[in-house]
Amino acid sequence: MIIGIDPGRDKCGLVLVKEENQIVVQTVVETNDLINRIKELDNDYNIDRIIIGDGTLSSEIVERIRINYNSEVKIEVIDETGSTLEARELYWQENPPKNWRRLIPISFQTPPRPIDDYAALVLVKRFLAKSKE
Repeated sequence: MIIGIDPGRDKCGLVLVKEENQIVVQTVVETNDLINRIKELDNDYNIDRIIIGDGTLSSEIVERIRINYNSEVKIEVIDETGSTLEARELYWQENPPKNWRRLIPISFQTPPRPIDDYAALVLVKRFLAKSKE
């Protein structure tokens, strides 16, 4: 099981994925609640690895994970360049606009909710693709 984290100042995208690319949990959590949520997921699913983007506060969050979460879980920081754009695209693939919004090009629309969880999923997909090479 792999946790993906898109770090942020106030909120983080969080996704739990089985190695076969099966999404188990996909959510946005407050940054202050991140460690507790990771602990809960580890208790329920036995986490093998944590993937975290190298953006906003990532080094601080990695340090907090290491200090507050005693585990042998491997933590890998990966490049998150362009992940937000990929996340938007993924969001719209899974949630196509309805009604009159279908008439407006996707590039002019903003998702109606935070998509940090989709950015975390993008990071996990990048990691899995890279590890297959």
